[in-house]
Amino acid sequence: MAKNVKNKVLKFVGVGITAALADYGVYEFCLLVLFGNNNDMIMVSQLISLVVATFVAFILHSNITWKGRDPGKYGIIKFFIWNLVVLLLMRSFLSWFFGLLTGLYEFGYMLSSGINLPFSFEFIQSTAIFVLMNIVTMTVNYFFYDNFIFGKDKKEEKSTTQRKAEPAADKSAKHSADQRKTSESKDN
Repeated sequence: MAKNVKNKVLKFVGVGITAALADYGVYEFCLLVLFGNNNDMIMVSQLISLVVATFVAFILHSNITWKGRDPGKYGIIKFFIWNLVVLLLMRSFLSWFFGLLTGLYEFGYMLSSGINLPFSFEFIQSTAIFVLMNIVTMTVNYFFYDNFIFGKDKKEEKSTTQRKAEPAADKSAKHSADQRKTSESKDN
């Protein structure tokens, strides 16, 4: 079981990295090629890249991370809505919250300066906030996707259905046997 979870987590991270690369690639393509490096189109480029990356993530998670599990009729809609909630609410809150940990970033900057790394305090702070925020959102997303977006394993679902059907079949067979015994005893 632990090996299965570890493999799924590795697939989840791999798909996440692939979706992030798709996000960045589409963003750069839109900004530089489609819109001719027009800074007024940054938000439009981000929106287009986010939609494409979310679609890529859903397709890859469906076929790699949660292969064999059915996201259902509205799975992609739930996936987009959840990711929108994470983007608008959770990431904003986490960015604010992790921004409060100034002492941690000052310590990181002190260590960095002590070994002569060329990182500014702002770089260390913004990078740490981004990394911490992504660790939390990826963890929450994993559990949400696993429990609410990508339904039960199709094999597991079939075996559960079969297990439920077996007792009913056993009861029916027992009832038939009881009826035969009753009719046999009446005949004697």
